[in-house]
Amino acid sequence: MTALGANRAMRQRCRLERIHAHMEAHYADPGLAPRTAALALGMSVRSLHGAMAAGGESFGRVLTRRRLQACHALLIRAEHADSITGIALACGFSNLSTFYRAFRAIYGMPPAAAAELRPRHQVLPIDHPSVRRAVGNKTIEQGLA
Repeated sequence: MTALGANRAMRQRCRLERIHAHMEAHYADPGLAPRTAALALGMSVRSLHGAMAAGGESFGRVLTRRRLQACHALLIRAEHADSITGIALACGFSNLSTFYRAFRAIYGMPPAAAAELRPRHQVLPIDHPSVRRAVGNKTIEQGLA
């Protein structure tokens, strides 16, 4: 590879890294699109698409996957009780049909099934203050009866 080719490849990698960093910072914004990202990054839409193509995936595909990862993480967290619709909207999806279809395609199940995987009850250690209040100050050796 010539020095010119190496320089071009390095610029392309830097551009792709900037695009991914911007996407990571703004994936929850439903207005994030190639046009808005290119404008924010000071590049043309064509340059943005060219960098993404060199990386092997389209802007839309990478953005959808990142949003789905965020939704999945929230759906399976025990302490997260938002509705599926609320989670999808909070992660940047503005079309619920698209969200449901994409979620099923990636995870092989509907979002409701993923939400069912989250633990229903938190298991507290025996020395946790609320467990002590519930059973008094008895120890395991003394029995709880």
